[in-house]
Amino acid sequence: MDITRVSVSVFAGALNVGSESWDPAQIAAMGGPNSVPARGELRLHFAPRRSVPDERYFSSLTAELRVEAVDENGAATTATVPLKMRAA
Repeated sequence: MDITRVSVSVFAGALNVGSESWDPAQIAAMGGPNSVPARGELRLHFAPRRSVPDERYFSSLTAELRVEAVDENGAATTATVPLKMRAA
């Protein structure tokens, strides 16, 4: 599968309070691969840091990682997983 986009979204409850997205060129520039082998897995290290204006918001924040890809037949697929967040 060829990765077409990786994105992270941060939510405070149901409100999207931030997001960031990387295309294949940006992923390659960070040293990451742009494909996943059949029946394989891929681990990418993304560690963007952002400030939270008031620490009281931190307990209500959630985040998710979304990977978009296409297979060898051109069929698009996506996977979304929740992320753990921690105060620095």
